[in-house]
Amino acid sequence: MPLDSRSRRALLCCGLALLVGCTATTPRMSAATAQKAAAGLPASDPIDSRWPASVEAFRTTAAEIYLGNLDSIVSEHGRVLKESPSASLRVSYSAALHHRFRVLGRIEDAEQALTQLDLAVAEDPGHANARLLRATALGAFHRFADAEKDLAAARLIEGADREATDRAQREIDLALGRYARLEPEFAASAKPTPDFYEAVHRADLQLMQGDLAGADFQFRSAQIAYNDVSPVPLAWLHVQRGIASLRFGDVASARPFFASAHQRLPRYYLAKEHLAEAEAALGNHDAARKLYVEVIEQTGNPEFAAALASLESAAGNKTEAARRTAEARAAYAALYARHPDAYAQHYAEFLLEVGEPARALELAERNIALRQDVGSWILLAQAADANHREERACAAYGRAVATGRTPPELSELEKLAVRCQRVRE
Repeated sequence: MPLDSRSRRALLCCGLALLVGCTATTPRMSAATAQKAAAGLPASDPIDSRWPASVEAFRTTAAEIYLGNLDSIVSEHGRVLKESPSASLRVSYSAALHHRFRVLGRIEDAEQALTQLDLAVAEDPGHANARLLRATALGAFHRFADAEKDLAAARLIEGADREATDRAQREIDLALGRYARLEPEFAASAKPTPDFYEAVHRADLQLMQGDLAGADFQFRSAQIAYNDVSPVPLAWLHVQRGIASLRFGDVASARPFFASAHQRLPRYYLAKEHLAEAEAALGNHDAARKLYVEVIEQTGNPEFAAALASLESAAGNKTEAARRTAEARAAYAALYARHPDAYAQHYAEFLLEVGEPARALELAERNIALRQDVGSWILLAQAADANHREERACAAYGRAVATGRTPPELSELEKLAVRCQRVRE
């Protein structure tokens, strides 16, 4: 997607991926990236048995055992909740549901978690964990103003986890493009840290400054720091590192990270769909098709149906491509109706891809009213440009540059930048 939509989502959500299950850490390759893949682009750095750490080199709980336990926890909490409802039990139930959402990608889990958290807060407004988790759940649906109200309330509750509250606020600031508040963190993003999640956060910041080598250092540091048996954080880490390579056009480097995450946690939807994406870019259409079908059946996510439509179109299967496009269009419309804040951006990206720029621009404008991060300005610039609204496109591009962030996606607007410069002259 020219500044492909999933690249933008990686940009827009940044660290929110782990906290709120954002499907935005899933960039699909632009035309330039696909050309590099077809040319057999060499890996940007050697990948050995230690990076990413293989299942054999780093043992974690077996995927099916882990997910089986998670399903059991969800079921048991749901059963007990019907018999003895309480705010604390709703919070525990919601935490398990939200975690399963992050792993399996079923939005119904996230919706149910938020419903239960609304009930928990109504029952016990002073429950700090209910407030904090609801802020996280609200963030998943891009309801940032409501999320910040919960964080403000949590700070006033005695015993609240201030560190967790501050981290959640930091992720919201990133998502909204409040970079001035985060300048000290950007300045420190190249420094080592022994904390797993902080290292990944710093890697995100390095990528927003266009530094893949610096990000790789932090990602590697995170793997070294990891000392748990849960397969989820390690699989998530490897997916994030693979995405970083995709964003810089290096599919050959990205694929082993996705494959490693998929081997460790086969039903982890981000690993599965990114591996499908890499296989498709490398010309392995049968393998990609199989993975896409599986992840579509698992999640119902229209983004993946749209990706499969692109694959089928490239393979010459026009009828199947049209069917998958229609499937994606209907699903996007339904999700946007339910969660307009969360899906304005995603729906706009899809509409740009399928040649409906006017509606895409409407949604991009709606998205920019909600958040002014660099990725949202890039999306608006592209949508305006697709509608031949050069003045609006140049203004949006200027705002993207003015953020001071230099992610790799910004280079997708080079042709527009040249035209804007001519207009100024």
